[in-house]
Amino acid sequence: MRQSQRILAVVNDRALYDKVAKPLTRSSFEVNRVPSGAGALILVGNLRYNLILVEAPLPDIDLQSFVAAIRTFDSPCVGSSVVVLARNEEAARLSDALSGDDVLVVAASAEPAAVQSAISQALGVAARAAARLLVQLDAALEEGRLQRVGQTANISETGMLLSGTPPIPHGSRVRLTLELPGDPRTLSLSGEVVRHTSPEAESVTGIGVRFVEVAADSGARLREFLEQLHAQGEASADEEPELERGEQAPATG
Repeated sequence: MRQSQRILAVVNDRALYDKVAKPLTRSSFEVNRVPSGAGALILVGNLRYNLILVEAPLPDIDLQSFVAAIRTFDSPCVGSSVVVLARNEEAARLSDALSGDDVLVVAASAEPAAVQSAISQALGVAARAAARLLVQLDAALEEGRLQRVGQTANISETGMLLSGTPPIPHGSRVRLTLELPGDPRTLSLSGEVVRHTSPEAESVTGIGVRFVEVAADSGARLREFLEQLHAQGEASADEEPELERGEQAPATG
C-alpha cells in the first residue's frame, strides 16, 4: 500500500482553492487547509508536508519570511516542495526571487491546467526525493567512533534524511559514503546532523543531515541522479488514477 503524502494548502480564497484542488483529489493525499501564514507555521513546525501550496500575498506574513521559516534546518519541512500562487504582479516579482530550491511560482490567474501542472510537478519532485540508498556513516563522537550503515528516506542536493541510525547529537559532523545506482564509483560527502525525526509525526525514525562539503564531481553525479529520478517520477505520475477527494481540517487547540 502506498504511503499517503501530506499536503498543506495555505489558501484563504475558497474559489482559488477550488481551482487548484483537482491534483489533490487522490486518496493517497492527506490535505490540510489553513487561511493564514501564522496558522500554517504552527503546523509545519510539528509535521512534515510533502507539498506546501501557498497563496501570495499572505494576509499576515510576507512570503520571504514564511519560506525562510519552513526552510530552517531544524524544520520538518526543510525539504518540502512549495508552490506559490501569485495573485498580483508584485507578489509574482517577490516570488520569482524564491524560484528554485523546490519552489515553483505560478500566477493564480493562470488557466486551471497550468496551475494543476505546476502542482503535479511539485508533487513529482517530492516523490522522486524518496530514493532508498544504502549509506555508510562514520562519526567521531565524545564516547568514541561510530560506524553504521543506514538508508536514505529522501535525498536532495543539499542533504538527506537517514533512517536506521541512532540519534546522533545535533551539530555532529559525519562522513557519508554511498553508491548511486548504475555508478561504480562511491560518493563521499561530509555532513552535519541538523535534526532528529519525530516518531509522533513522521513514519521514519532517523536523522536529518545537511551536506557541508561536496566535491564538484560528487555534486554533479548526485544532481544527474536526481534529475533521472525526476524524469521517472513525471512518467509514473501520468499513470496514477484520480480517486475521491479527502480534504481534512487541521486540528485546533
